[in-house]
Amino acid sequence: MIGDAISTLNVKLEKEVLRGISDAAMASDAWIITNGYKEETTSELIGEIVYKSRVKNTELNFSAIAVSKWGNIRDREKLYGSGNQVSEHDALPPGRYTLEPNHTHYICFDDGTYNSTDSGTFASKLARAISDKARVPLVTIVAGGNLYALKSIWDDLINQVSVVIINVSVKDTSKATRNRIDEDIGRDERSSNDKNDINMIMLEYSFTLPKSGGVSGPTKLTLREILRPFGKQRLDIHNDLLKLYVAIRKEEYKTAGKKMPLGELLDLNEKQSLAKYIFWFATCLTSPLRDNIHIFDFNISTSLQTTIYVASVQGKSE
Repeated sequence: MIGDAISTLNVKLEKEVLRGISDAAMASDAWIITNGYKEETTSELIGEIVYKSRVKNTELNFSAIAVSKWGNIRDREKLYGSGNQVSEHDALPPGRYTLEPNHTHYICFDDGTYNSTDSGTFASKLARAISDKARVPLVTIVAGGNLYALKSIWDDLINQVSVVIINVSVKDTSKATRNRIDEDIGRDERSSNDKNDINMIMLEYSFTLPKSGGVSGPTKLTLREILRPFGKQRLDIHNDLLKLYVAIRKEEYKTAGKKMPLGELLDLNEKQSLAKYIFWFATCLTSPLRDNIHIFDFNISTSLQTTIYVASVQGKSE
């Protein structure tokens, strides 16, 4: 499951998500994998499902596994246990996330960083490895998520893992926040001598599309070629993803106690990073990857459990 710390579900949608995931998990002895951070919507929802299920029946027939970054966990030293001898030479920064307490299992991986961005890449790789070795179907459920989720979604689709996206799940950015982002973008554009030259450079960046179901690859394409099917919409795609990219970069600088410098967005490295997100986004919306994306809309009759079931069957059959 993929989510984030700012997305919210309305009451009716939250009830349907709780019911749908709970029914799907109990019907299939599922393993549900989240990042386990209490501050994030998906982890909190799964914790609630486990808690309510235990109230009804102490013997759970499904597992909720938290896969978290060790350096991001608050009070992590308490997890060592009295029998373990662990040496920490220097005072380390406190974690910014609290572990959701109702998950059934916890896997904490240490990548040597503290309070860094958790893009969910490790959890996604672990889920795919379990699915592959155990020969069981895997479905990724997206309830919110920021721009970082694009890479995990793209990796799943390339590996023929079905993705269920819960519609109307992301809380809209406030008007004040959107205005600040627009100001940052405009300020960087004004500091450029020729913003069109930067855009032209981005369009010539090349990316490799790996071989996948229905894709005869690997194929190397420029961003211009990837965006060609979208016609005039390619500019809208660029602008929308740019706003999301600015938001996550500002959050990274804020976490590090810094302020994003003037002109940062015009740096060629930043442009190349943005181009990667555009590549992932555009290829996700192109056949055959798009065929493995399933949208759950609360306003239609199909239940979330049915949507998950259809996605798992499709993924298993390919």
